[in-house]
Amino acid sequence: MRAALAAVVLLAACGSNPYETKVEGIRLADADKVVEAEPGPVVKLTLEELEPAIPEVPAARLVIARDVSWDRVQKTLARFDEAKVRPIILVGTAGKLGALVLSDAISEQSIHLTATADGKFCVGPPTTGEARCTKSVSGAHIPRNYVREEIRAAVKAYRLTDVDVVLDPNMWWVDVVHALDGARTCCKGTTINVKIVG
Repeated sequence: MRAALAAVVLLAACGSNPYETKVEGIRLADADKVVEAEPGPVVKLTLEELEPAIPEVPAARLVIARDVSWDRVQKTLARFDEAKVRPIILVGTAGKLGALVLSDAISEQSIHLTATADGKFCVGPPTTGEARCTKSVSGAHIPRNYVREEIRAAVKAYRLTDVDVVLDPNMWWVDVVHALDGARTCCKGTTINVKIVG
């Protein structure tokens, strides 16, 4: 009986993760707040292919490897813009496919969120340069749950629902997604608008 149970556990451990989403072998960053992923040709941005060809179409699906830097993502988005192609940025959401909105419209008064490549993020009010900073225990990645907690506290304290975000160019794409998604999903029943400003 124990041997059979151990075999089942081992098989489960070797199987694919139902919460991971892959497109053409590339594991996507995950997000909870997504929009529908429109159809279109796939453009893959990976460490092996940092300057992918942009097809001559109105819109294309952009698949970004988790370990590509934010700087490289920005450069690719600029190339999409130059080619007049609308990027549909693919992310995973509970094992399914979704698309990420990078920036929302926000008002002049917004909570400040700054995230860096060493897994640290800081949250502060719109009126001062002060901020409360948090870093993951591992120091490697932005912890989305911590972002949710800090933004939730800031929304309650400052009575604001807009967040401006400054991102380190060297951050991994997965951390960019987690910073944005953590802020957007902080507060159940409240829409939080998030805009990348730097």
